[in-house]
Amino acid sequence: MPADALVPRFRLLAFVLLVAVLLAIPPLAGLPVRGLANAAAPRGPAHASLSLPNVGSATSSTISPPQSTLPSSIQAPLSRATGTSMFKPIGGAAAPPSHSATPAPPAAAKTVPYEWSSAFVGYSPTDPASLLFGEGTGVASDNARDETVWFGGLATGGLSNVTFEYWWYFNRTNIFNSSEVVNYTSSPTSPSARTNLSFATYQAGGVALLFGGLTNLRTQATANDTWLFNFTRDRWTNVTVPGGPPPREEAAFAVDQKDGIALLFGGIAPSFTSHGSNGSVIWRDTWEFSFATNRWTELFPVVVPSGRFGASMVWDAGNDQFLLVGGCAFSCTMDAWAFKPGATNWTPIAETGQIPPPRAGASFAWDPGSGNAVLYGGMSFDASGNIVVYGDSYRFLPSGAWSSITPSAPGPAPLYKPPPLFDAATTWTNFNDCNVMWVVGGNPSLTGIPQLVYVIQPTNDTPFFQCWWWWQEPAPPPQPPPPCSHISELVVSVESSADRSPISGAIVSIRGQCLPSIGWTGPDGAVQFTIPTPDNLSLNVSANNFHGNLTWYNYTYTNTSSNTSGTLVRYLLVFLVPFPRVNVQVLGDNGGIFLTPVPYAAVALYNSSVIAVTDLHGWGNSSAVSAFNRTAPVSASADNYSSNWKTIKIPYTGVVNTTIIILKAGTLTVKVLDLRTGKPIVRAFGTVTRLDPGLPAPFRFSTDSDGLFSRQVPLGNYSASAGAFGYLPNASGGRAYIPWVHNATITIHLLLDYGTNASVRLVDARTGSPISPGLVTYGEARPVPTNGRGWGNGTNLGPPGPAKIIGSADGYAPNSTLVVFGFDTTLAPITLRLTPLCPGAACPPITGYGGNGISPLLPAGGAALVILLLAPAILVVAGAFYAFGNAARRSQQTAAFRSGILGRADQGERAEFSPTEA
Repeated sequence: MPADALVPRFRLLAFVLLVAVLLAIPPLAGLPVRGLANAAAPRGPAHASLSLPNVGSATSSTISPPQSTLPSSIQAPLSRATGTSMFKPIGGAAAPPSHSATPAPPAAAKTVPYEWSSAFVGYSPTDPASLLFGEGTGVASDNARDETVWFGGLATGGLSNVTFEYWWYFNRTNIFNSSEVVNYTSSPTSPSARTNLSFATYQAGGVALLFGGLTNLRTQATANDTWLFNFTRDRWTNVTVPGGPPPREEAAFAVDQKDGIALLFGGIAPSFTSHGSNGSVIWRDTWEFSFATNRWTELFPVVVPSGRFGASMVWDAGNDQFLLVGGCAFSCTMDAWAFKPGATNWTPIAETGQIPPPRAGASFAWDPGSGNAVLYGGMSFDASGNIVVYGDSYRFLPSGAWSSITPSAPGPAPLYKPPPLFDAATTWTNFNDCNVMWVVGGNPSLTGIPQLVYVIQPTNDTPFFQCWWWWQEPAPPPQPPPPCSHISELVVSVESSADRSPISGAIVSIRGQCLPSIGWTGPDGAVQFTIPTPDNLSLNVSANNFHGNLTWYNYTYTNTSSNTSGTLVRYLLVFLVPFPRVNVQVLGDNGGIFLTPVPYAAVALYNSSVIAVTDLHGWGNSSAVSAFNRTAPVSASADNYSSNWKTIKIPYTGVVNTTIIILKAGTLTVKVLDLRTGKPIVRAFGTVTRLDPGLPAPFRFSTDSDGLFSRQVPLGNYSASAGAFGYLPNASGGRAYIPWVHNATITIHLLLDYGTNASVRLVDARTGSPISPGLVTYGEARPVPTNGRGWGNGTNLGPPGPAKIIGSADGYAPNSTLVVFGFDTTLAPITLRLTPLCPGAACPPITGYGGNGISPLLPAGGAALVILLLAPAILVVAGAFYAFGNAARRSQQTAAFRSGILGRADQGERAEFSPTEA
């Protein structure tokens, strides 16, 4: 083939080869990266950093292929080639994980193993051992000076204000010895004693910031002062200025080491006073402290976690953000949130994997070497409101992935692994060759003076222990006796965490592998057990009006002493937290200028359970209430007062003071008067009836000397009726509406209840002479005897209507007449003639006037008749004689004579028929 003919063919072949080479370059270019990655990855743990040499550049660079292309053994956040210990994730970001009920396996890049270790605490005779390493102690560490500082807490000696410093380079052993530390700083001032404070270090400034805390166990008062501790000068400085966060305890707190700011969120004020009212407050606010200005600034994010206390927060240096988990309010949670400095909102984190049960007061610290946070312990509440204390461990990734971890331990518990704890002092130190998380104190450390300090450390980079050599590790007692092989004594003392007073009657239940036992504390708050040992004991302590305490205790021969008889005796102190108390002052509004205390008012929760009765000052102080960590209505009611209620927040423990105002009942006055005179009627009686349904029931009354009766009655409509002796009852009654605080009067008029007055005379039917003695009967009334003139007078006769009057006497036949009795009337005089009881022909002659029945001055028989016939003629003749003899004189005498006779006769008739003369 001619050469010139081959040229096009070679050109075509060269073009094909060039294209093939170009297509092969991209996959070949990836091989060195993967090869370097595999070569650079250290052996052993999954945590790794990838450092690459410079490629075509004068500056160091880090190349990160997509995360999915890395081998599973090195899928970890990559560090820069400078070897810094702060690992910053790079590479493609995965989609936000969704919350799933199915635990997802932990990220392969974060399977760093951890191990528990511990160190003994050595106390000298001058040390305040009972004030060190208590519950809620604050701890801060300075990595530049290898120094750790503890402050405060609730220890066996009560609230502490001791500043305890520990320098790592002074004593790199497994003993905290006070001869080589400073227990009290040289600062002339320091914060007051407190617990559950917020305390964290700003490494670049060489200072630690302290805020708030619980400062009084009795009143549950909290503080809002701000202090700085200078690690170089060992001095406290009070930097409190107005405008800071309100008082609180158990707030979430951490320091942004990059920007020099601290972030505070939430917390609780068990006894918080605002605008004259007192109660507990669970905060939901966000505050920022600047170390440059020493000033607080409140932030107002729109999206914010729910209010809570005991939440845990760390600074995630790899992502420049704060991470917050857990906390409790009226229930506990385990949600997770992130907050970046300068952001306008909190960001919820979708959690995956083995999410821990909800809790508060957990030990939570950021491991800068592994790029994750480590969580240990904490507490929550069961369905009955009892505290549940945790002793588990978890790893938390900024992506929201949780994974349970079980740190190994070279020796047996409790020498190496802490018991379940909450509110322990926690910090992560990065001292020389000591990269560990400290867990010191906490509850139930209050059962005795702490003897051990626990640390959890990653074990991925050295087979030796990081913080002290293997020969310095705590060792168990040599050849411990077999379990349950000895009989020992255990004295358990139970005290109140509020005032250290002994609790009598507390139930102490002990369970172990040897045998269970139960006892009750005496007046001194102590109970003694004789039990087999050694044993791991679980003590469940409970008492009325206190929260229960589940305490773990390892009864070995390293923590006992012998008594005089050689028996091993251990003294154990257990604190019980009192139930919350609700104090309510009940004041009455009676319409005056001032409110008055209401004694004997019933104070109740949920309008049913009475928790207190107020004293003479209106205070109802409950001994304790079993409702806590919730809102609840509290009501007050009293006789002659309205009932009222308000909603209060009841903390886990502490005192809630509140005031309830109730309205005084109005006064109902009943006035009873005489209808005719308007005068009051004394001792009138009657009935008051409420016209509305419900209490009070009808009640009777009686008027006083002013004709009045008064009584306080609840709001409602009332009617009254009254009567009195000698008066007609008024049953129609008056009506009145009685509002709260106001008064009303019902006036009732009564009419005199007078009947008929009557006068009846009994006379002999034949002679007309008065009959005495005799009886006059007026209707159904008792007979009235007649007087000497035959009158029988009746007064106030009744009842109104027809009535029969009967006259009777011995020897006479009765006689009667029918009349009508009325009201307040007087009948005309009545004469009843009674007939003697004898046969008509057999009656003896009338001889009452000389035997002739006419006059005792006349003779009997015909002579009397002659005299009677001649008497008128004689009188006529005598009259004529006088008339003709002296007409004027006779006229005057006659007029005078007639006038005198008529006057005497008229007087006699009046006297004869007058009831009063009778």
